[in-house]
Amino acid sequence: MDPLWEKFPTYSRYCMGWRMGGGEDYAREYRKWFKSLSVAEREEYMTRNKEPGEWEGFYHNLLTG
Repeated sequence: MDPLWEKFPTYSRYCMGWRMGGGEDYAREYRKWFKSLSVAEREEYMTRNKEPGEWEGFYHNLLTG
């Protein structure tokens, strides 16, 4: 799956669109999908899809939240 910032480039990290709007369903599915990856798959994905500035810490929060 595409990272949230690529799928919805006009949404900021804390945009309401993630909680009510076009991004809500995608973000929910993305979380489930990301957490289902093996550690090696996550590492590869995170290397290929670096967090842009505003999104720094996103992957960590996703895994610990």
